Order: sequence, then C-alpha cells, then structure tokens
Amino acid sequence: MKKSMISAVAAAALLTVFAGCTSVKTSPNFNSLPLDREREAPAAHINVSMDGLYFLGFLPIWTGSAAEDGYAALFTNTVTLENATSILTRTARTEFNATRMSDIQSHTDSLFLLPFLTSYKSIQVSGTAMR
Repeated sequence: MKKSMISAVAAAALLTVFAGCTSVKTSPNFNSLPLDREREAPAAHINVSMDGLYFLGFLPIWTGSAAEDGYAALFTNTVTLENATSILTRTARTEFNATRMSDIQSHTDSLFLLPFLTSYKSIQVSGTAMR
C-alpha cells in the first residue's frame, strides 16, 4: 500500500513537471511550393500546444500561459480553444506579418489520472500564416 501511494505521488509530481506549459512551434520552410491557388504566399506553419493539470477535472492547478510561449499559470483556466487560437493568430501577425490564416485545425484531449482526483487537458491548434 505504501509503495503504491509513493508511486502515485511520484507520477503526479512528474506529470506536474511536464504539464502546464504553452509551446509555439513555427516552420517557415515551404520549399517554394505554393499552397492551393491563392494569391498570398505562405509565411509559416504555426502549431500552438497548451497543457494543464486540473483537480477534479475542472479546477485548474498548473496550466500553460495564455500570454507567452514557454510559461505557465497557476490556478487559472487558460487551456481553452479561444486562448490557443489567440496565440496562433498573434504569432502569425507579429512574427510573420501575416494578413490571413489558412488551414486552421484544432485537437483537444483530456485524461483522468489515478486516483481520479486530477486530470490532464491538452489543446493543439495549427494553421498556415499567409501574406
């Protein structure tokens, strides 16, 4: 019993270290290939990933920052589609001078962890910035 409790606490501690971060990855390399038949040229493909650890599935403990890449927030529910899309469009506009976005896709995932007191939530949004 004692070993299983220690294992559960260790697993939760490791998850806390890896959860609760915002990550923005970009790739401006299209090898001179145009996308579709649009007049604008692709500037970069952008992927935003936000993760969070929640108590009882809805009370945020440690979540990715909605303001900046690579940071976390405490006790704030930032892992939302709205926040991830905001980071995506802000990155496209400020870093690549994009005038519009193309092919925006999102994926949301949630997982309850043992002993069902905590859950992990993840949102990914990606799109191609066009200028």
